[in-house]
Amino acid sequence: IFLLSCAIVARADPSADIAAASAAAPRQSDEDDNIFQTFPKESAEHELLQQEFLHLLGLESRPSSVVQELRHNSAPHFLRQIYNTLHHLSTNEDAKADASDFVSDETDAEKILSAIANADMIISYPNRGTNFTYPGHIHEYLYFDSGSREATAAPLLAELRLYKELSPYFPATGSQFTLSLYQVVDSGNGTLELELLSWKSVHPYYFGWIVFDVTELMKKWVSDPFSNFGLHIVVRDADNPSVEYPLTILGISGNSAPDFKQPFLVAFFETFPEPPVIRRRRAAAGGGNQYSYDTINHDPYLSAKTRCQRKSLFVSFAELGWQDWVLAPNGYQAYHCAGECRFPMDINLNATNHAIMQTLMNFYEPQGVPPACCAPKKLSAQSILYFDDNSNVILKVYGRHGDRILRLPLECFSLVLIHFSLL
Repeated sequence: IFLLSCAIVARADPSADIAAASAAAPRQSDEDDNIFQTFPKESAEHELLQQEFLHLLGLESRPSSVVQELRHNSAPHFLRQIYNTLHHLSTNEDAKADASDFVSDETDAEKILSAIANADMIISYPNRGTNFTYPGHIHEYLYFDSGSREATAAPLLAELRLYKELSPYFPATGSQFTLSLYQVVDSGNGTLELELLSWKSVHPYYFGWIVFDVTELMKKWVSDPFSNFGLHIVVRDADNPSVEYPLTILGISGNSAPDFKQPFLVAFFETFPEPPVIRRRRAAAGGGNQYSYDTINHDPYLSAKTRCQRKSLFVSFAELGWQDWVLAPNGYQAYHCAGECRFPMDINLNATNHAIMQTLMNFYEPQGVPPACCAPKKLSAQSILYFDDNSNVILKVYGRHGDRILRLPLECFSLVLIHFSLL
């Protein structure tokens, strides 16, 4: 889906690894016809490839168990819509973000689009609560397993989403009902109590998603995961607050709702990646500051297949056995730039003056001047949608804030390959 081009420039440090992967299924352009590959299928290669991709995802291992019934839940459905939006924007330069498929009003749309633009991790939490009643009260108990993974992330926005149908139990009299959201808190004396977070007036004949902003609550859960005891939802008559109703009376989908109308919580995070590890090569014994380069004098009139160009390696998640926990994409179209950059230059590579001179010097002095090498010039952010160990759904956007992990090369350079060895 992503079309790449190659260019020629110069580089002083080739030691940084740039991993590139696509969010789309494999699709070849004319320039890829003869260089498309798939990965080896030997078990040892599979295991190595799995470990490499898990490392790129920032995971130590694949999720041990995923509740497959949740694949059709409202939580993954919501993030799949956002994933599709991001994918559409990344493949269509003139496209504009549209949140109409997953927002309730214009105000919510602005908040969602802003959060999508700035977040590099979005987590959707399916409800794990059950119906909760005690004498004189009718409450709906909701619980979302926020875990402790997000300790290195800052919540930008968090929303509780409840779906409401048309209520068949009340006439269109203009009556309003109050929908109250409580958090369960530790009273400090060994008991739990309810603390009001927010409330909304709801008309019986409204239908659609009802959204509560719970950003501050998510910040609290991130800083102190043990403070998460769940939430309570209470429906009351606006004219008689002492009267409580089951959520279903008002048409609100609770724990017994169909999968795609289940309550869920979604949170948008900006993560703080660890600083990259800089690798350096030690000099051999007796060495000093040296140049290290290819000393083989190749034929300058190389075939098209060996020149600097885009190449691809498609990795299917199904072949890795990951289709049970990776929701999208179906696999990686892992583009990379490879090939020779030697004199005479291909006019389509748009070489810089520095790279042209370096290549010309290498042509005349192959033993003394290193050749340029092919590498990515421009990278784009990539998205992956998957389940975690708690069966929460995570949408990761890699490369948005400058990190190089899982970024797709959109253009290729030719770099001047110079290794400085350290004493």
